[in-house]
Amino acid sequence: MKQAANDNCRSIAFPAIGCGLAKCSTSLVAQTMIQEVHRQLAKYPLSVIFVIKPERSDIYDEFKKEIRLLQEPKQPSNVEYISTTIGKGTIEVEKGNITKQKVTR
Repeated sequence: MKQAANDNCRSIAFPAIGCGLAKCSTSLVAQTMIQEVHRQLAKYPLSVIFVIKPERSDIYDEFKKEIRLLQEPKQPSNVEYISTTIGKGTIEVEKGNITKQKVTR
């Protein structure tokens, strides 16, 4: 995130690292990634997008749960995309293909 901010990027996208072949706990991965991004957004004004494979609803649901813990107002629960604003940036989770993400500068 520091490098993205230094490169004047406005957004950055990450996959759910560890939930696939490494078989880490999806709840632990979601909690850790969301909490760390939450901490980093205090320093860097970015939009952070976590992109989850469309067929992995279990992973998407865990990330959605963690985002909901950070949100004040409720958003509809039947969406394929969720976001919240933290400090100077945002955290987003969407179902999609990480290789198709557009990084904004």
